[in-house]
Amino acid sequence: MNIVALTGKIAREIELKQVGEKTVALFAISVFNGKRDTEGRWMSDFFNVEAWDKTADNVVKYQSKGDFIELEGRIAMDTWKDKETGKTQSKFKIIANKIKGMGKSSGSTTTTRPVSRPAEDDEVDPFADD
Repeated sequence: MNIVALTGKIAREIELKQVGEKTVALFAISVFNGKRDTEGRWMSDFFNVEAWDKTADNVVKYQSKGDFIELEGRIAMDTWKDKETGKTQSKFKIIANKIKGMGKSSGSTTTTRPVSRPAEDDEVDPFADD
């Protein structure tokens, strides 16, 4: 089965496009990965996301850059030939079929609380139940 569920922050402005009769929303999500960089800052993984039709319309209407969301969908791969080198290129993306808003980022007036991060010296077990 190809099922993915992510919780994170919308990392860039949502771009809405028409593809024939369909609407697609393109954006990226930043997902906390439980690790620190060499300077001690918390790190995140970034995923490109596509949402189609009604899901696209709703994400554009109700969400924006910096909002925390939960999404469900599937992983897909785009493949193309590089025009300059002629080599086949590919990248993964998430095709979202459900998106749920979790609230605004810090400084907003929302009462929804974003997913918390561990304390400075806590070890993170990505497989532990919360």
